[in-house]
Amino acid sequence: MIYTNVGEHAICSFDATSGTEIRPRIVVDITGEIINCGYIDNVGALWFGTMNCLYYMEGNKCQKFPLPELVHIKSINQDRNGRMWIGSVKGIYVIDSNKKLVQHYSENNMLSSQFIYGILRDDAGNMWFSHNKGLSVYRASSGIFRHYTKDDGLQSNEFNTGAYFKAADGELFFGGIAGTNSFYPQEVQDNPHAPVTVITNIKLFDSPLKTDSAYWNIRSLRFSYLQNSLSFEFAALEYTNPKNNQYAYMMEGIDKDWINVGDERFARYSALPPGNYVFKVKAANNDGLWQEQPTTISISIVPPFWQQWWFRILGGLLVILCLSGIIIWIQRVRHRREIRALELRQKIQLERERISRD
Repeated sequence: MIYTNVGEHAICSFDATSGTEIRPRIVVDITGEIINCGYIDNVGALWFGTMNCLYYMEGNKCQKFPLPELVHIKSINQDRNGRMWIGSVKGIYVIDSNKKLVQHYSENNMLSSQFIYGILRDDAGNMWFSHNKGLSVYRASSGIFRHYTKDDGLQSNEFNTGAYFKAADGELFFGGIAGTNSFYPQEVQDNPHAPVTVITNIKLFDSPLKTDSAYWNIRSLRFSYLQNSLSFEFAALEYTNPKNNQYAYMMEGIDKDWINVGDERFARYSALPPGNYVFKVKAANNDGLWQEQPTTISISIVPPFWQQWWFRILGGLLVILCLSGIIIWIQRVRHRREIRALELRQKIQLERERISRD
């Protein structure tokens, strides 16, 4: 049985094995809709997408699938787990075997472009997507996307609606505005070489740090509390496709987690409080493989003398000495008063005795 769309708003079927020409039978008639794509899933159910909606056939009944919004459906496919992958102009919708929407991928969620043209599943179960920023693949084993662009050998970054096909031997074809890309997915290998990142410049208050060592050989720095504005420039020693190298850095003691900066190669920290820090930077190659051990520089910002431990100890001792001096002075004053009072009583007693004798 072969399904085809007729008049853009109907899906018809005819028996291609009968050997005789028969009149097509209309399976679905959706007046007012334009049907763009269709797919028969692993249980024989028919799915098709229109300019606005997604539909599926359950028995002889056509039902609309409740996507979160009206959306132009471009392509439909199914993975090995029975989930339906729906390509649209607003990303990829994933529907499980119970017809429940379980995922929506967009440019805010793992996709480099959400304008999806075609979807194909390779023999290893990975899902491939064409869009207007190249090709992407969803690796079934890792659950992550990998993106390819013209820099990886594509005819261009722009592909076309309906221009995708999987051959019987597993070769995939995707057509774009400058030709067609064909490949065997098992032959597409990621770059296995993790980069090494080096520090190419260190600036103190936006002026290059004066040092006798090359910046990439520096492993520790020590500054006074007045020298607390630092910036770093760095580069990955991986030149397969350097434009696609990615970077991340963090200042241990300031940042709670890595800061991913894409292809930017600059980090700045101003007004660092006195303390000990470790600046870390790492890079990923063009295929997203990150270096295992980041490049690090230990940094010590020496506090002012009034914040150092020895000054605090001296200050504490001085306070103790002052308090001791005050206590001793108070005791001496009190002792002198007592002596004077005693002398006065003795004089009065002596005077009384003299008067009594007289």
